[in-house]
Amino acid sequence: MTFGDLLNTDQLILIVCDECNARTPIDPAPHALQAGLAADISQLAPAARCPVCGSAEIALRAHSPVENRIESPAFAK
Repeated sequence: MTFGDLLNTDQLILIVCDECNARTPIDPAPHALQAGLAADISQLAPAARCPVCGSAEIALRAHSPVENRIESPAFAK
């Protein structure tokens, strides 16, 4: 999957830690500016670390915050 694919579908990069099971979404735009839209997101893996525990044992996935959101309760009018 490329940075362009993520940006065209309004998705984020999800860092999933194998050590602490943290799931952290990050914006692909700054990385796309550096590496280019055609670059694969796997290029981030060697330098990426879990933001929670610092482990290098991570997986990178696409994440859509819209598809995964929990509906907010309706407010009374």
